[in-house]
Amino acid sequence: MSVVAAVAVAVSLIGIFAVSAVVILLIFSALTYGSTTKRAKIRAHKMLEEKLLRLLRRDLKILETEEVVWEFLKDTSSR
Repeated sequence: MSVVAAVAVAVSLIGIFAVSAVVILLIFSALTYGSTTKRAKIRAHKMLEEKLLRLLRRDLKILETEEVVWEFLKDTSSR
């Protein structure tokens, strides 16, 4: 059971980071597309930073949840 749980956690982490990376790239390309002025690029970068922070906070919450589940699985499998 613990091997299955470890694989599930690893696959979900890889999926989370892959989706986050794609979303970040799409947001960045959408924000900077056609913006030629320096002010527009600065605004786009600030918006991107805010979105990145939100995504990172969400990923951290998910990781903390998975860590709790993982600890629970380790505790139950050791019994």
